[in-house]
Amino acid sequence: MEAKIVIVTGPVGVGKSTVIRALTYLLRTEGYKSASIFVKAFHGPSYLLWIIAEHIVMSKRKRRIAPWLTLSKVAPALARLLTMLSIYLDIIYISLIILRVMLMKIFGITVFIEEYLSSTLFDYIYSFYKLKINRSLHHNFPIKIIISLCIKYKPDLVVFLDTDIHEIKRHWRIRGHGDPQMSYVLFQKRFLLKLVYIFYENCVTEFNVASTSAIEIAKRTLLKLKI
Repeated sequence: MEAKIVIVTGPVGVGKSTVIRALTYLLRTEGYKSASIFVKAFHGPSYLLWIIAEHIVMSKRKRRIAPWLTLSKVAPALARLLTMLSIYLDIIYISLIILRVMLMKIFGITVFIEEYLSSTLFDYIYSFYKLKINRSLHHNFPIKIIISLCIKYKPDLVVFLDTDIHEIKRHWRIRGHGDPQMSYVLFQKRFLLKLVYIFYENCVTEFNVASTSAIEIAKRTLLKLKI
């Protein structure tokens, strides 16, 4: 089997990491090289930016809530500024990750990526909407860069995981940490799959995690990769 780039995406808390672990395990047991990478907005250097800002603004950090959620409520003007800084940091950071992924594929390593560019684009569109960031030329420019990256660097396969909102809440209770962010999840369930199909229409496979186990999803995904 040739090395491939596989995206695993879907609403937050749906079980993407579990499926990626199953994929990596099965592929390695068959003797193939594989790796997993996480690509999402507000991570890497931009995450540190938000953490530092939160420590400066707030006396005590709420560990179970993401800093961008906290600051968007207590300091929306600062959150808008940090969002604009973050999107440029993420473009640089994610571009370097993409370069790394392409090199890994050249060297025969199948890479499983959690989230990826379409999710990054979705997160910034959602953030712009929630923070009421004006759609000026200055603000639209980095969005256009991410769109161009989505078009240029397409994966070999996209695995989209979904389930009903009650199952997602159950997953969050099992995990025992983090903020379910229901308004964000509902926004994802309504628009994320549509966005994925815009960029990757010919290589999308959908699974419902309520009716299909992670190991079964992994087995079916590997069969598709070998065709």
